Amino acid sequence: MPGGESILKQIVYAQKLEHLDKQNNTSHKIYNAFLLPYGKTENENNLVPLGKTTEDWYDEEILKQNEYLQIRAIRLDTKSLMYNHSVANDETLSFLADLIQTL
Repeated sequence: MPGGESILKQIVYAQKLEHLDKQNNTSHKIYNAFLLPYGKTENENNLVPLGKTTEDWYDEEILKQNEYLQIRAIRLDTKSLMYNHSVANDETLSFLADLIQTL
């Protein structure tokens, strides 16, 4: 997992998005995830969930209300990213979104 400063930065970005939602009278479910590059072996998946973390000063109720306070970490195979980056791959994007939501 990235360090505390990076985690805090992700939370601040999400809070900014939440603020913009309120200003625009919109509502979006906000998730936070670190996509960490790695080189997979032959039998591994392109996306591998590592877990989630948060800053420890939030109580459980606040964490439940603000999903973006729980930052997920997912390993992303670098080669698969290079092969798929120029084409919109809805299946991969959908799989990644589902993985983030269930982590």
